[in-house]
Parts: sequence; structure tokens; C-alpha cells
Amino acid sequence: MKSFCALLGLVGLMCSTSLAQTFKGVVPTQGLIFPQIVVGGTSKSEINLLAQGADDSEGDVRIYAQDGQPLPVLVNGSEPMSEFTYSLIPGSSATFVLTSDSALKVGFAVVSQNRPTDQTTEGASQNRARDKSGFINGQVTFRLRSGEDLVAQVAALPAPELSRAQLMFNNTGSNRAALPVAALQGNSLSISLHDEAGQELESKQEAFDGMTQRTLFVDELFPASQGSRGSLRIDATEPFFGLSLDQNGLLLASGGLFPGVIEREIIVDLSLAVLLGTLRLVKNGPRQRSILTSSLEGQDTLDVVLVSRIALEGVPYVF
Repeated sequence: MKSFCALLGLVGLMCSTSLAQTFKGVVPTQGLIFPQIVVGGTSKSEINLLAQGADDSEGDVRIYAQDGQPLPVLVNGSEPMSEFTYSLIPGSSATFVLTSDSALKVGFAVVSQNRPTDQTTEGASQNRARDKSGFINGQVTFRLRSGEDLVAQVAALPAPELSRAQLMFNNTGSNRAALPVAALQGNSLSISLHDEAGQELESKQEAFDGMTQRTLFVDELFPASQGSRGSLRIDATEPFFGLSLDQNGLLLASGGLFPGVIEREIIVDLSLAVLLGTLRLVKNGPRQRSILTSSLEGQDTLDVVLVSRIALEGVPYVF
């Protein structure tokens, strides 16, 4: 039912790291992005924030409509507002119930965290020594009621920032897969449809203006996906925030949206290296392979998979 397509979201998108690899920016400066908020009609959203740091956490929550304009909501029964603040002591939590007296409205939420007041080098060092740093986490829950009965509920973690992703979909029977996307800056998503064997069937572009949100249904993007299973591959010109949902009538379930190959940067410090071994850096990819040989103390051979670029002794080496 199209009127319920706003109740989309699920699955915090998770990125892994290793000692040798770091992913480019995941979430803006200790903030949280919830790519979907629904209020009004029989729907409401609930934002839960948890202070996990060793210091107080404070900041603000801003609610935006799909076109990027401020979206006034009732916060815990307050007067309409599109921005409100929070202040949490370590280990505490807060709940903000967002409702509206109007018809169904869709948007997204940006939760920011104020940086420590003392930004001097000495102050930062003292904060680290005392483990003094605020940090927040949270989730958003969408609820749909029919009268007094709760008929659907979906909880979603904050969405990490992605430039590439893959979405598994199941459009068999009455199932519909959807992807709510929040773009904080102008963006173009290149989306390709693949069958279960991985064969690309077709592709298209979806453009987003900055500070906008839209829900992309797989069967609307690609009518050929109706009645089938497969995956979408998404490449964006700029980072985006997204969630995934499988919908069957009023029933909502988690979808499968996974980070694709994201730009990574590997830093190798050879300033103290002794010429005792060999560092072999290998880039593996479709029809690509290049090897760079250098030195590394205590290692005979070290193979490192590269995705984008590597810096040796501060000098970028671009593949």
C-alpha cells in the first residue's frame, strides 16, 4: 500500500576496519544521520539517544522535510518545532517522540554534537588523559497505528555515510524492497539491476539535490524486477545515507543494504625502516594488478590489497 511507503528504514549500515585500513568519513563529526522520519496521520517516530562517552554530551536535532526545508513536528507533545536540543550526562539516555497533527509527512533527521569547549592542544591532551569526551549513539523507531492498535513498527540505527553499496531485494509475491536515501549535498546515484547470478540487466541514474530525501522502490526503478530476487549496485558521485526495507502490505522487515567497495587509504610509515625485507603492495581488481616494492623492517613479504591510493613516507602514490 503506497500510503505506508514512508515507514521505511532498518539496518544500520556497517563498515569494518582493520589495523592497515581506514574508511573515509563515516558519520559527520560525532553526529548521527537518520535518513527517514515519518510523522502525521497514524504514524509517529521516536528518536532515542544514548551518551556513551566519559563526558557530557550535548547538541541539537534538526528535522528536515524531503525538499530540505525545516519540518515542524511536535516533540514529546510540545509546540511545533523543527530543531531542539539535548544534554546528556555519561551513561544517560533520552527519548524524543515526534508526532504531527497534520497528514503524513516524511523527512530525515540530523543529530549534531557540540565539540568540547576547550579546543586548545593542552586542553585536548588533558581531555584524552582523563578519557574526557562526549559520544552519542541512538536509533529511530517508526510506528503505525490503526485506531489504538499498533500494526507496524520498525527500528533503524543511524546510517553511516556510503559512496558505494549493494542492496539485496525480494520482489516476489507481495514483497516490495525499498531504499530511502538522504543526500546532504547534490548527488547522482548510478544504480544497476542484477539477477541472482550477478548478471547486470539494466541501469539508470537518480539525481538528488543537496539536503533532500527520497524513497526509491526497486520495482518502480526497474519494473523488470517484479516477481524476482536479485541485487542493486549503487555508485554515488558524493556520499549518501540510506536504509533498506522489505515491505509486504503492512508487514515491515529488515532489508539487506551493504557497503560496497569504499575508498580506503593505507598509510605505511617507512621513516624508521631498516633494509632487511621487502614490502610488496598488490592492487587486485578487474583486469588490474600492480606491484610496488620497497623495504620494511622485520617483514620478508607483506601483501596489501589496495582500493584507491597509498602514501609512502608522505608522498601519495595513486593507482
